[in-house]
Amino acid sequence: GKVINQGKTEVNSGVFKIKHGWDTPRLFVKDHRDNVRAPTMQSLSEARFPVSMLPESIFSPINVLPTDPDQDRSPVFVVQINRIEGGLLLAIIGNHQALDGTGQEQLSYLLNKACNGLPFSEDELRIGNLSRSTIVMPLDDSWQPSPNSRYLKIQQKVATVDELPPTNPRWVTISFSGEALSMLKAKANNEI
Repeated sequence: GKVINQGKTEVNSGVFKIKHGWDTPRLFVKDHRDNVRAPTMQSLSEARFPVSMLPESIFSPINVLPTDPDQDRSPVFVVQINRIEGGLLLAIIGNHQALDGTGQEQLSYLLNKACNGLPFSEDELRIGNLSRSTIVMPLDDSWQPSPNSRYLKIQQKVATVDELPPTNPRWVTISFSGEALSMLKAKANNEI
């Protein structure tokens, strides 16, 4: 389907909803084996798959950060299969109004299981089919925050130069050794 925004005005951000939009899921297949701008699987592997070697303009049917105001960014879920020299890259894009990063990772995990002919566990089926209406019960209309609620207080803190974000944000890849990850996990679990 598509994500649509109903009721958006200059003073109201509207409500995002999913509307049936296509009879089949959006799937794109691109062959980049002759594209000199596309890396090979070997070069990606040797570089340890940095994001900088996977440009959206080549491997994704939708830009995550909109650069083209006319691009249709409404699909709920889109997959692009990219053939490169030595392998395949799968781009999975979920519309953030319908699917957060954790949900997208879970869909990728389940898709991997399905493609490998592995059955879903009872927990995966149960959790994947939970009713949104019972996961977190909404507050009824009579609820109002107390006058002393920390969520209503306005903070008057002024940021210092050291607290300001960097002026040129960019995607980066950070690699950790297996040993470093094991030590971090042990510390997180209070094993050290």
